[in-house]
Amino acid sequence: MCEPEDADEELEILYVVQTGTSAGASVRADGTVVVGFDQWDVVEFRTLDALLECDSMFTDVTKFASVAEVRVSAAGLAGLADYITAETPFSLQLVSEACGSHTFWFSGEEGAVFLCGTWSGMGFPMPPTVKVWSDDDRLADTLRAAYGVLSKESAK
Repeated sequence: MCEPEDADEELEILYVVQTGTSAGASVRADGTVVVGFDQWDVVEFRTLDALLECDSMFTDVTKFASVAEVRVSAAGLAGLADYITAETPFSLQLVSEACGSHTFWFSGEEGAVFLCGTWSGMGFPMPPTVKVWSDDDRLADTLRAAYGVLSKESAK
């Protein structure tokens, strides 16, 4: 157990968030997790466990090929999250324990979808990201047809 000298002082954890950058995270005294980079930060996760679950999803999806990644507007991200929640294409289910304020994971037997608006949520000049993993293009094509958010040019 970690006992800081001053219980009211924020506990800084040296943890790199799965973004390909040197972003960091801090645990506040109330248990919330602040994600940030330089002068930008945002309270993203309710608990440290939620941050760790979110990060572990990147390992879970390695069983699939990455088939699409695209930047969208904040409204596009929210709309796509609502669509996947309501329509559950390919039986995708929200992985609530891996979600944050601006970060959403959906997973199923045939694929996974990661929606991330953390960077734009903290004012960083980067639009939200949608990333799709599956063994073929069917999931990305379904989202593309139903919501129009994933362009063919974004397929990898």
